[in-house]
Amino acid sequence: MGGASAGGESGVIPATARLLPNGLLLGVKLDQTITTATPVGYAISTKVADSIAAKDGAVAVPAGTVVRGVVTGVRPDSAAQTPILCLNFDFLELKGRSYSIRSSVKSVRINDLPATILSRDSAATIFANAPAGPPKGVLIALAPSLTPGEPATLPAGTTLVVELDSAIAVPAR
Repeated sequence: MGGASAGGESGVIPATARLLPNGLLLGVKLDQTITTATPVGYAISTKVADSIAAKDGAVAVPAGTVVRGVVTGVRPDSAAQTPILCLNFDFLELKGRSYSIRSSVKSVRINDLPATILSRDSAATIFANAPAGPPKGVLIALAPSLTPGEPATLPAGTTLVVELDSAIAVPAR
């Protein structure tokens, strides 16, 4: 890590630091461990791993920028089902301001191994009986716990690539 990358994870590159475009990819690391015992509604946070440079050379997103979200669904480990966590990232804290965002997660790496991201159709099937319907956000299939009775884990430091699904205008300071 270190230094400013253009476009984060090879996504869209901002022209300036004043407008973060739709499609910008942010490589982030999870600040805390989340498990299938974590309650729905639990607030989560990540930090941008590497600064993202704009085409004009300005730093559009500094390393350490916080992306916040919430656990929106959990399916515990069982003999018949893969454990699943649903996460929705909806706030970006950038240069002293908080921005509501729409985003999607493009990839997840747990201890340098890829995790499986399930489709929205899968969410509708897996959470068909949920009172509020399928949860918002990304569904991440986890490896079952190696210890029977223990929850499956998404450890702190897990790397995610979060894509902005809407542009963000950043006012000049």
